[in-house]
Amino acid sequence: MSFPEDFLHICQDDFSGILRGKTLCHPTGKPIQDSKTGWIPSNALITFFGALTPLPDVEIGDLQFVPALEKPISVKSGDGLINSRLLFGKFLNLDGSSWASCTRSILEGALNQLRSNYELELEIGIELEFYLLDNSRNYLNAYSFESFIEEETLLSEYAELLISSGVGLKSIHSENGTSQYELTINHTSPMEAADQLVLSKAIGQLLATKRKRHLSFSPIVDQAKVGSGLHIHFSLRKLNGQPCNLDSTGKVSELSGAFLNGLLGHLGGLLAFTSPSVISPMRYRSPRWTAYYNNFAVADRKAAIRLTQIGEGDQATHFEMRTADASANAYLMLAGMIHAGILGLEKNVKEVLIVPTSSAQRNPHPNIHRLPETLEDCLHQLENDTDFMRKFDQEFLRNYLAVKHYEVRHLHGRSETELIQLHTKHY
Repeated sequence: MSFPEDFLHICQDDFSGILRGKTLCHPTGKPIQDSKTGWIPSNALITFFGALTPLPDVEIGDLQFVPALEKPISVKSGDGLINSRLLFGKFLNLDGSSWASCTRSILEGALNQLRSNYELELEIGIELEFYLLDNSRNYLNAYSFESFIEEETLLSEYAELLISSGVGLKSIHSENGTSQYELTINHTSPMEAADQLVLSKAIGQLLATKRKRHLSFSPIVDQAKVGSGLHIHFSLRKLNGQPCNLDSTGKVSELSGAFLNGLLGHLGGLLAFTSPSVISPMRYRSPRWTAYYNNFAVADRKAAIRLTQIGEGDQATHFEMRTADASANAYLMLAGMIHAGILGLEKNVKEVLIVPTSSAQRNPHPNIHRLPETLEDCLHQLENDTDFMRKFDQEFLRNYLAVKHYEVRHLHGRSETELIQLHTKHY
């Protein structure tokens, strides 16, 4: 064997969007089916800062950790300093059935429901913002050519690694914050989008570690700086390929309206999956350009979901959900969206109201509410949303809620500055 190229990292996103797994000694020519290994169920209880959530009997149990892809993903730089193979996996019970807290399987289940019950599929595109915290810039120069050029070497290598690893990279550019950047991923299937999002974060952190830089996907890196969001662009399509976003008159279709109403109606609880860190709700405060209410609007970057006409293909007009960040588990984030949308399809309220954020701020509107301002509030809204909760396995919910409540309790009393520093360290 020759290392590091014969190391194989089999991994999966944890509940807090941290990539965890095992490293196997697996020569490049060895069949991928031979790369399965064991896993401990209580690893799902690891918090983003590394401590284990205290629950009874955490020492009991075994799982199989098996490949979810047909071949590993090679991440290799031109000079050879970066030379890693990643393999996304899934967790199975010893009898071969899906483990209730395997987030990849949870997304698979949600997709199957959407297909089988409604003959629908989603197309997902991703925008992922990040900061280079060790950049020497101390003044704002948003979206400028200068701010890109001063980090062009690192950004070029990042782009090369992403593309060579199979990420459908559409762009990478300077953003609104000081030393903030964004990468965008082309529309693809939800599972591919989740995999590519996880891979994009992993490659960014691998690159920064090897090049001795400090790259952070934390939702907030400084109280004085704009936050980093994860924007989910999505479209609905029939299994036969028929576009569903708009009707023949160019308005939001009844099918999409019902799906959107499900997202908006369950958004308070959904945030527990899409923005699940203790500092995530700090983004939903004025004057940041992010959502304040569970509203839908046209081209409104302060709406929770907006209609945008800046797209490509036969569904150039599509939807953008702006209430997510990189502390989310990619698979749970999309599974939660799908389940909330399915609840909307079940209820079948076909017309979605367009409420600009400026209007929501001035006047009360039926069913338009301020978004939760703490993670604890998000968790309570999830726990009180019985219809949404029923969409998930109870064992999974027990584990997930235990982890998130423990993070809230463990970090209680720390200042916002301390919380932000802790998150920029781990994200």
